Amino acid sequence: ETFSAKYWDKWAKPDPNLEEFLTRFSKWVPSDGRVLDSGTGTGRDLLQFLEQGFDAVGIDYSKTMLELTKTRRGKIVEGRLRLMDMRDLKFPDNSFQGIWDNATFLHIPSAQVDQVIQQYHRVLAPDGILFIRVKELKADEKPEALVGEEGEERFYKFYTKEELGYLLERNGFEILDIDVKSEHGTGKTGNWVYAFARKPKQALISITDTDQEAQIIRQDVQMIFAREFNHVLLEESIGGSAGEGHSAVNGVVDPDGRILKFANYQDLPPDLRDRLDRGELYEF
Repeated sequence: ETFSAKYWDKWAKPDPNLEEFLTRFSKWVPSDGRVLDSGTGTGRDLLQFLEQGFDAVGIDYSKTMLELTKTRRGKIVEGRLRLMDMRDLKFPDNSFQGIWDNATFLHIPSAQVDQVIQQYHRVLAPDGILFIRVKELKADEKPEALVGEEGEERFYKFYTKEELGYLLERNGFEILDIDVKSEHGTGKTGNWVYAFARKPKQALISITDTDQEAQIIRQDVQMIFAREFNHVLLEESIGGSAGEGHSAVNGVVDPDGRILKFANYQDLPPDLRDRLDRGELYEF
């Protein structure tokens, strides 16, 4: 309870580092759209969405934090706050046109990150927008750590830009923008990875495992890849030793039909490189 009060006092004011992201998010989401503020905490960002006219709802896992926000924000957030776990969203499918996750998802351990992104994908309507922002993984850091003063430690998972992008795309999202940006002046110094992603209206392609259909599928994927991402098939090599024949990889398509974009072979996460070399992925 003491920690929640300290946190509330520290982070309740508008964050200038978010102004650009809030503006872009608001332009992508329809003016009458429904927005989910995941990990609303002090209700700071929720308040901005409500003031802009969005039908916005905020969820948080901390009952104490929500009680503080109800008391201190007053009538404007009345009926807008829900006690809820992002790993198990209690909303129907296709409920929102926008999901805002600023510095909340980074508290989810690796074993559960797909579960959360799948929940976001489920409750987001087709063409809906997801904004997500996490701390960047530095070269000398562990990917997961407890951070904070003794007795107030919080779990953090850190990300590279490539890892966050792969996570979103393998769970059905189309990346609109993803990058790294530094932050100063708020106590949250350092680099942050942000992403804007869209839930496509429908899956781009369905891929089967049968050898008989593989060639036709690859031709279909080539056309889709060129049309959707302005890329063309540069080479087609299935399997092979690490790095061999992979100098011009635009992306790969996994057996579930998810198209994953990377500039070259070395940019692929290690697990994808291994799967590509074993012939489990289609390369473009």
